[in-house]
Amino acid sequence: RSRPVHIYFLPRRRTRLLQNPTPPPLQPNIPGMQENKIIQIGNFKLGLIHGHQVVPWGDIEALAMIQRQLDVDILVSGHTHAAGVNVHENKFFINPGSLTGAYNGMNGEVVPSFILMDISNSQAMTWTYSLKGNVDDIKCEQEVVKVNFMKDQEATK
Repeated sequence: RSRPVHIYFLPRRRTRLLQNPTPPPLQPNIPGMQENKIIQIGNFKLGLIHGHQVVPWGDIEALAMIQRQLDVDILVSGHTHAAGVNVHENKFFINPGSLTGAYNGMNGEVVPSFILMDISNSQAMTWTYSLKGNVDDIKCEQEVVKVNFMKDQEATK
């Protein structure tokens, strides 16, 4: 019997995970800071990147190229500050967004968000939490979107 593993990706915590040697062709641009981290959880191999190396930022085809280079099932990236969970070519792509709603220089209308992920064997579930409406208004509402991804199957919402 397997035990579920819970991973919480928050922007600052994610950057602290970048410690292992970088496989070619991705190269670090800051001494001592690696461009990616690959971890195995359950039946999934996860790749963690910041996302600045994706051009154009957040582009699914560019992300898929990095996913193939890292040979991972799930790619977690950021840099755009825009939350998103996508399935492309039967792989899972996750961007937790910006917990504080900080703008990214390209878009001043960033919505505060974060993503929780639960991985158990060949199933990964994400919950995207975001604020809807005027974030300065006390009546701002929270939205939660759940996505279920099974390895080698289509995702369901």
